[in-house]
Amino acid sequence: MVFGLLSAYKFIVSLGAEGRFIDIMDSASAIERQSQFLSALNSFYESPLFGLGLGGIEHISGSYPHNIFLEHLANLGLIGSLPFSVIIMYSIYSYFYT
Repeated sequence: MVFGLLSAYKFIVSLGAEGRFIDIMDSASAIERQSQFLSALNSFYESPLFGLGLGGIEHISGSYPHNIFLEHLANLGLIGSLPFSVIIMYSIYSYFYT
């Protein structure tokens, strides 16, 4: 994952767009989104197996995390997120290999 992020950063720099990318990452909406991500992760850490329940992250943090994987982890935990993850991985696999 780290290698992928570094590769993406090198690609952005090669396009000469790093200034715009940094401006976007420092914007108020990016900071707010980062706060929402951290809230979802903290909620997942509090109840990792079963999660908070459907709609739990929105009820506790007052906002939507804008990341479907973090939302499922926080709301449904590992047990509830497993079927969702399997469906996504199978869909990606079947798209590329069948």
